[in-house]
Amino acid sequence: MLEEAGKRKIKKDLKRVELILGDIQNLPFRNKEFDIVFSRFSLMYGNNLKKVFTDIYRVLKESGEVYLETNIASINDQELAEKIKRQEIPLLLRV
Repeated sequence: MLEEAGKRKIKKDLKRVELILGDIQNLPFRNKEFDIVFSRFSLMYGNNLKKVFTDIYRVLKESGEVYLETNIASINDQELAEKIKRQEIPLLLRV
């Protein structure tokens, strides 16, 4: 995927875009670094979703926003999936 994204970056001359390979459970960024965290279809690849969310909020500034798109059916942690559906976890989530 990174190779394809790299081709698009060059084709569209996106100089301000940096592509970084990382672990969704251990994001390679400083604490409170981002205003927005946006992720599409990656939650299902974390085997410990509590760690995933902890790390997302670690890199997010206090007034930041989280935008996630995922397939709830593919999340292994059923209790967490239900909390997301009931909006008990503070996310802006498109399901």
